[in-house]
Amino acid sequence: ALNMDGLSDIIADYGNSQEQLEPILTALEHCGLQEEADILREAKTLWNTDEEQYEKICDSFADRLVLFNDTDRFWDSVRAYIDTNLT
Repeated sequence: ALNMDGLSDIIADYGNSQEQLEPILTALEHCGLQEEADILREAKTLWNTDEEQYEKICDSFADRLVLFNDTDRFWDSVRAYIDTNLT
């Protein structure tokens, strides 16, 4: 969903409920992508507290996400998690 919908859609759609966003964050953490989860938490917090400011700096969040800037590293982390934990 994150790659297909983009950061703002995820924060807006899932960010309204921590219960909806938490499984995404947990999955990222389990794959060794803690920084990715932290960036999403930071973006969500800003969205919930100051949507106008979020809109101003949204691109800076996206620029920091591995998913948007190093997709090979992102998917390598996901595949490594699967290989280690699910096979």
